[in-house]
Amino acid sequence: MNATATATATATTATEFCVITQVQENYGAHDWDGKGECPQYWKMKGGNEYKVVAPSADAAIAAWNAWYAANKSSPNYYREWTLTAMPWSEWVKGVREDYPEPTSSNADPHGDYGGYLIRQAEEITIHQPT
Repeated sequence: MNATATATATATTATEFCVITQVQENYGAHDWDGKGECPQYWKMKGGNEYKVVAPSADAAIAAWNAWYAANKSSPNYYREWTLTAMPWSEWVKGVREDYPEPTSSNADPHGDYGGYLIRQAEEITIHQPT
């Protein structure tokens, strides 16, 4: 599912950022029949990383917020918000420090987990609209 959200070209000063998010799931909604007020029982569920092309970290967060509101918002069941944005290259470097690319000397029986994380973050690349 390789998608580009808002495939509008950005200014020539655009940079790639990794926007890091926090996720909560409303466990109260699991048995909700959709009538009346949805029960509220929110639990933290980890987070996600997204590749965002924008001229600054603040603009990357704003672009992610706009993309999320238009594409993923489900306020009774699930919510997600940004924690930070950092240069994409720094995030990739950190992933590779934690999960080096497999070689014959450090073969990981589970494959290239760092590469998997990077591919997951690139799956949806968000471009700040111009």
